[in-house]
Amino acid sequence: MLTLMDYLQKQGENTSKEFTNYVSKKELLNSDVLTKEQAELIGKLKNCFSFTLHNSRKYIIITMYYNATKKYNFLVVNLNDYTVVEQPSIKLSKQYVLEQLKQADA
Repeated sequence: MLTLMDYLQKQGENTSKEFTNYVSKKELLNSDVLTKEQAELIGKLKNCFSFTLHNSRKYIIITMYYNATKKYNFLVVNLNDYTVVEQPSIKLSKQYVLEQLKQADA
């Protein structure tokens, strides 16, 4: 029998070849995929809903939820220089990350 915790864990597993999803800040910070500095900065963020880390560990997409407006916001964070770009959806956020990495390789 599958429990809710099993289901949540499965959701947090890699769902695409290039990105790994984390369903909570605690799960992300306990995974040891970030540097100490990155973990400290992300640990200070509020209103985080979920995290999607590119497997290169150069970009993370943070899904934010704002209770006052009842809306989600998607922040694409460059983990090298901490620049942030807002995107209207997770799909566009992933496309942006892939484009940035492709440009960096060119």
